[in-house]
Amino acid sequence: MKNINTLLKESVWDYMKDNVKTVIISIITLIIAVIPNFIGQINSVEVKIKLPMIIIFIISLLVAIIIIVRLIKKHNKLKANYEELLNPFNENVKAFHPGDLVILKIEKDFMNPTKMVVNKILRSEIICRNGNGILINYAPEELLTKDETSLILIQNEIAKQKIKTRDRMFWDSIYKKS
Repeated sequence: MKNINTLLKESVWDYMKDNVKTVIISIITLIIAVIPNFIGQINSVEVKIKLPMIIIFIISLLVAIIIIVRLIKKHNKLKANYEELLNPFNENVKAFHPGDLVILKIEKDFMNPTKMVVNKILRSEIICRNGNGILINYAPEELLTKDETSLILIQNEIAKQKIKTRDRMFWDSIYKKS
């Protein structure tokens, strides 16, 4: 994942590439407005500023200020949305709701999986409360949804009943032989 500073630098660079003509023209105008002034200072002690030079200088400063203001606005917009850039929204979160009973996908084959309740849903993760009351963060990909969990729990109950019946039949057959 890209660092926020890298994203900001890239956005400023993209803006500069988009407006390269304006930036170059404003820099050249600034140089044209300033160089004759320095040459005039070198040749004589008296400094004469002509009105067209002042106008060109003010226009180039205004263009530079407008570009800087646009860059600052774009920078602030990206900075305001840094949380979204760092933690993008995970679409899988929509399958969960607070209060849902869930289990971990890796425990779906266990006879007694750890049951948890969805406590809070964030942009990219789900906070669950386990049986001991401890809050744990999980990615939505690690959890089974409410429907999948109920299906697994029903299958486990059926399997437990089959095991009990098999055990009862086994012990009954042993007692009948005796």
